[in-house]
Amino acid sequence: DARLGIEMQRGLYALAAGAVATVITVLEPIIDSLDEASFVVAGEPLAHLYVFIGRPVAGAQLAARAYDIHQRLWLEDPAPASYPSHPSGSLMAKCIGQATAGRIADAIARARDADRFEERVDVLHAHRSLIRGYASLRAGDRTEAVVALTRAMHHYERTTPAPGQLFYISSALASAAAAQNGALDEARARYEQSRRADVAPLLAGYDGIARGWILAESGDPGAATEVFTAAIDDCLGAGNRLFAIEALSALARIGHPELALARVDELRAGIQGDILPAWLDHIEAKHRGAAAALTAIADRLDATGARHDARVVRADAAALGRRRARTVSAEEPADVALTDREREIATLAARGVTAKEIGAALGISPRTASNHLQRVYGKLGVSSRRELAEALGI
Repeated sequence: DARLGIEMQRGLYALAAGAVATVITVLEPIIDSLDEASFVVAGEPLAHLYVFIGRPVAGAQLAARAYDIHQRLWLEDPAPASYPSHPSGSLMAKCIGQATAGRIADAIARARDADRFEERVDVLHAHRSLIRGYASLRAGDRTEAVVALTRAMHHYERTTPAPGQLFYISSALASAAAAQNGALDEARARYEQSRRADVAPLLAGYDGIARGWILAESGDPGAATEVFTAAIDDCLGAGNRLFAIEALSALARIGHPELALARVDELRAGIQGDILPAWLDHIEAKHRGAAAALTAIADRLDATGARHDARVVRADAAALGRRRARTVSAEEPADVALTDREREIATLAARGVTAKEIGAALGISPRTASNHLQRVYGKLGVSSRRELAEALGI
């Protein structure tokens, strides 16, 4: 009825303005009373919002309902005036919710649903690439994540007259992933591209996460610590608990769980899924020096498909074990065998040489160099160049 229509528009205006609490207050009570077309219009952005406030399970469930309706209505009458967006947008909300909640394999599998649509337009390619890039990032395949997110960024650039929200999040995520992969030139390029976008306050805090990882991997952990700390406040101020937890986790990963610990309780209440609670548990266990707890957390993350996160936590557990045993060795562990090429690339990377420079020096592509380096990380149980240098005794 007219009242529901007015309330829905009020909620959507609040969403555009970044008034997170107002959106939840207005849209939640009416969402199930809306007609199908209105449910799609309101349900898709509300599902994304649930993910950003740390409720990815609710977000995935709402987006799944919106997608089921959206694709049926679209197949009956493509692009009607009442819901002009493509159903791949609802699919994207569903998959991002699943991946954030810890159902990474489901998100990757559901991304293939985009292939069922006959349209071959930029927005479809863009949504599909963002789904794959985000799911790959959560799974720990940062090389594939950068490729897919960069592809999404270029498609989004062609769909709008000026770079918008989805262009921003694709390029910012790609920047952070490239930095953690050691591809610093690419990380800086994606970061500068992200800053061209007109971005809502709800998303703008990821700027600090991307910049923090560039600084950390460039050998400036002090500046990275300051940037990550500021990003936590910026994200919380905008109501984005997902990004705040990611920035908090980054602080712990670069060696400052004590700085992150004070905010854990503030962020834990109401958090859903398997990945976000595990990130918070990692901060607490690392601060306590609880190796057994860290190993259990790594097992939980492995079960979600978050392989890189699991490796990070397992490396922390192994480092604790080494310190407690008071055995410091510059030699490679006896049960780990690196190939000559892996050792060559690992040595260069540990000394601060970028993937691009390694590729040029060895006559291989930067991506091939990054792939070799990721295999080394897995073999040695490390997750950063600082830990790599320690493991190699450099």
